[in-house]
Amino acid sequence: MRAFHLPLLTALVHLIPFSVTTPIIDPSLAGDTFSVETPNALIRRTAEATDPELQRGGGITCIDRRDPPGIRVGVPGTETYIILRVAGGITSTVVESLVATAVASIATRLRVQGDGLLRGGAFDYLGRNAAALHVVNANNHQTTYGVLVAALSAVQSWMQSNSWMSCRFDIYDGPNMVGQGVISPGGG
Repeated sequence: MRAFHLPLLTALVHLIPFSVTTPIIDPSLAGDTFSVETPNALIRRTAEATDPELQRGGGITCIDRRDPPGIRVGVPGTETYIILRVAGGITSTVVESLVATAVASIATRLRVQGDGLLRGGAFDYLGRNAAALHVVNANNHQTTYGVLVAALSAVQSWMQSNSWMSCRFDIYDGPNMVGQGVISPGGG
C-alpha cells in the first residue's frame, strides 16, 4: 500500500506549481468594469463610457495615482526638512493648537530627558476635538525627538504663513527620510 502512495504523491507534487500560478477564470465574475494597478496609474475600462473621446480610445482612462507634489520646508541651521502635503478638512484653530501643544510637549521632554529615539518607533499626540498627530519611523531609519520637534517647527512655520489644515509630511534628516507624519481630524 505504501508503494502505491509514493508515486501518486510524487505526481501530485509536480502539479502544485501549475495550479498555484494558473489563474482560475470564472465567466460569472466578469462585469462591466475592471481595473488593473500599475505603478502610477489606475486603468479603468467601462462598458458604458459616455465621453465620446473615451469611446474612440476604447474606454480606457488613466488616473494619476502619485501623491500630489509636496512643499519642501527647511529648518534653518539644520539639515532637517520636511516634504509637506496639505489636505484641508480641519478648522484652523484645532490644527494650530495641536501643533503648538505637541511642539511644547516634545520641547519639555527634550529639556527634561534629553534627546533620544521615538519610543516604539512612533509618536502619537491627541489634541482638541480628537485631532491627532501621528509620526512613525520610515525607510529603516529612526526619528529622534530633536528631529521631530524641528520637523513640527517647519510644519508650524509654513502653516503660520499660509493656512492651518490637516496634512501629511515626510521628515528628512540630511538625505535620509527618517519619518512620516500625519495631522488628521480624528474621530470627533
